[in-house]
Amino acid sequence: MNAVFKYIVFVLFTMSAIVTSAQDLNSYKWKNRLVIISVNDLNSSAYKRQLDLLFSDRNGLEERKIVVLAVLDSIFKDHSNNSWFIQKGTNSFGLNSDSQFEMLLIGLDGGVKFRKSNPVTRKELYGLIDRMPMRRQELKTKN
Repeated sequence: MNAVFKYIVFVLFTMSAIVTSAQDLNSYKWKNRLVIISVNDLNSSAYKRQLDLLFSDRNGLEERKIVVLAVLDSIFKDHSNNSWFIQKGTNSFGLNSDSQFEMLLIGLDGGVKFRKSNPVTRKELYGLIDRMPMRRQELKTKN
């Protein structure tokens, strides 16, 4: 029983050390597009596959101002800086808590632009983003 108690204390201490509530999803608005991957298990094959698909082209993510976030319940992981934070009110995106995997694209304006229940290819994601009016303006300004 003593070993179990020590383990629980260790887990709680570890979680409190890596989770910060200072960050907020609103801090990304108008700066970044968010890819939110909601999963029940951070070790799931769908989650790992989605990360592989996305991070195999970091330049493309950066060019499109994409930040990849994972959410497990209300705890988020920001893959761009490997930080964790708690976000209350995640239901504003209509995340399905019963889903094994759900991917959302949140636009610069903070609105849900796309939702899918299985991994998305970069081509599909980039195609969707590159057709958006704000992205077209970014490309026009860049050229």
